[in-house]
Amino acid sequence: MSDYLFEMHFHTDESSGCGKIPAAEGVELYIEKGYDGIVVTDHFQMYRVNTEAEYLEYAKQQKEGYEAALKAANGRIKILRGMEYRPRGTDNDYLVYGVTDEFVFSHPELKDTDFRQFSTLAHENGLIVFQAHPFRNHMTVTPPDLLDGIEVYNGNRRHNSRNLIAQAWADMHGMRKISGSDFHQTEDLATGGTIFTKEINDEKELIAELMNGIYGQKTMPLER
Repeated sequence: MSDYLFEMHFHTDESSGCGKIPAAEGVELYIEKGYDGIVVTDHFQMYRVNTEAEYLEYAKQQKEGYEAALKAANGRIKILRGMEYRPRGTDNDYLVYGVTDEFVFSHPELKDTDFRQFSTLAHENGLIVFQAHPFRNHMTVTPPDLLDGIEVYNGNRRHNSRNLIAQAWADMHGMRKISGSDFHQTEDLATGGTIFTKEINDEKELIAELMNGIYGQKTMPLER
């Protein structure tokens, strides 16, 4: 049986202010590391916009990294679209999978929704939502019934994500678990990932495999 290794948490210089690596360079690095796919999850932070016009302009900018990655990959590695959504008024981040233009551009009210409202809207539109690094400083744990799972391993060495606590929380509540590198710069490269048993070609197949829960995690020891 073949394994298919996907990066589930990937930022680009084009669309994440904290991203330091252009999408095309990041794609080449992950190809070299033998990954089968990347989900581009650039930040989508609602405190950055106030009006509908600002939201729509921001939404255009936030897809530039995905588009650049898709072009650079040229079929050599799967590139899927996601986002790391942060509602207004919170420091919590959520990895959202299955993102489409239709969802993003037809719902400018996302700029004002709280997470409970966002979760409902996302699920009504066929998206799934995992809380990213829920046990970092300044973050609060989201009720499990609003989530499809959590990121139990985050490979970013510049933050204390308390991955062991996240693992224990997921076990306690029977939650789905994912692993991601939280790639922003070269030291984050290939520190995490989610390992699927089936080939994944698009966002719908990714969602199906995440929801069935039959997958593994790539992890490595972290200093923090």
